[in-house]
Amino acid sequence: FYERGTIENPRFLVRAENDQTIPLEGTLFVSDGGTIAGHSGAQGPLQIRGEMLLTGAELTAQGFSRGLPGKWGNYIVTIGVILFAFSTALAWSYYGDRSMEYLFGRRGILPYRIAYVGFIFLGAVLTLNMVWTLADIAMGFMAFPNLIAIIVLSGLTAGITRDYTARFRGR
Repeated sequence: FYERGTIENPRFLVRAENDQTIPLEGTLFVSDGGTIAGHSGAQGPLQIRGEMLLTGAELTAQGFSRGLPGKWGNYIVTIGVILFAFSTALAWSYYGDRSMEYLFGRRGILPYRIAYVGFIFLGAVLTLNMVWTLADIAMGFMAFPNLIAIIVLSGLTAGITRDYTARFRGR
């Protein structure tokens, strides 16, 4: 899975015979062998250069770097991301561990830990967009049983609220 992005201000270049890079403009021609040629007659392997639009932590680090002197912005964002990721991984591991024990007993803990480590690995190798998509799907799966519980328990909640209000007004 490769991260897709937009190249801003793209420039198409080709290396000429004298080892200089020449910009290609107008129509580009591709020969049968895959060589690119432009109107100028220069041909060779195509190079595409431009500025990639930044996302995620890279965008934040760029903003901090421009706002702070030196390269402190990169260091601040890097340390912040590492600490946030580590603390989040620990907390979610613990919450999931306790939930699995509550739902399935001690036998549910080991499969959860194996799956958790597997998802940590996937999070490290997949693209940022794919990780966010999987996280959104997981949040949806977690929201579904909560919505069912809210509907099932709404009568009980309404009764407890009425009882509380009646006792509160009776003071």
